[in-house]
Amino acid sequence: MPAPVEYASFLIRIWREADVDVVTSPSDWRSEVEHIQTGQRWSFDTLEDLLNFLRRQAGEAHWPRPG
Repeated sequence: MPAPVEYASFLIRIWREADVDVVTSPSDWRSEVEHIQTGQRWSFDTLEDLLNFLRRQAGEAHWPRPG
């Protein structure tokens, strides 16, 4: 019998504020992550913060199991 699969779904929204000059501030992206199973949300001011969060989440083993 196969081992249970750990599973998590995230909705990721990424946007740049309308008044940002992309030439002088190329990394001013904002983002929000929503964990679909729990509804919990997190906001980030940089893409690096978002990626670090996702890396940490991928290493954690306490996600709800499907079904």
